[in-house]
Amino acid sequence: MRDPIAEAPHLHDANYYRLAYQLSAQRLNTVAGVLPHDDRLTTSDEVVELLREWLAEAIAFSAEVTGVLRWHAQLEGEWRKSRLRRLRKYPLTAKDQRLRQFLSTTVAPCAELVVAGSYVFTGEPGLVWEWSAPVRERARRGQLSYRAHYDLACLDSSIAGVLTGALDDYDDDPQPSYLASSLASLRRSFELSTGRRRQELIGWAKDDPSLRPVRDLVPDEFAGLVEEFGYGARDRRR
Repeated sequence: MRDPIAEAPHLHDANYYRLAYQLSAQRLNTVAGVLPHDDRLTTSDEVVELLREWLAEAIAFSAEVTGVLRWHAQLEGEWRKSRLRRLRKYPLTAKDQRLRQFLSTTVAPCAELVVAGSYVFTGEPGLVWEWSAPVRERARRGQLSYRAHYDLACLDSSIAGVLTGALDDYDDDPQPSYLASSLASLRRSFELSTGRRRQELIGWAKDDPSLRPVRDLVPDEFAGLVEEFGYGARDRRR
């Protein structure tokens, strides 16, 4: 595998990933804000066409992130296999290691969830599952950042809201289970964040279009969660 960073130096800059991910997430929220949460795929042809353009870019960005992570893994793997590794310098710099941690726990899963969320709105449940299942497994293993848990909450809220009557493609009794999953992920996101970051998350959650189904369909549970972790609540990590 060729070094992707040598060919594209911006891939070594964490700010590139922050900005690229934020753009993808904002685009998805634009679509989520357009669609009424109790209708199934009422998007106009123009919105669908635009969404598919954005989806292609989101998939390309996810592939970029995956390529960098694979390159880091290859470098480390070759070093570990070397009989002379004790005499060779570890191939990843401190900056590389910080970037890998950021990509693996936040950017990569969030990028995959943006793609999955886009497929919710195009009505392709098989692809929603294909892109979200690996992230769900990482969540079960405790390998996600607070931001990735937040995005997982947004995905499950969108599933519960957009395909209300057509969710048989996802589950036998889908809406309650996806609402509960969304609330559980939102709770985990609040637990893993602290101080100002937690309050920012709570502020986002109150207005995020992707979380509108949770706010509208289980308002008491959502309000209780916000109250539990709002200003004055003691930081907790589990």
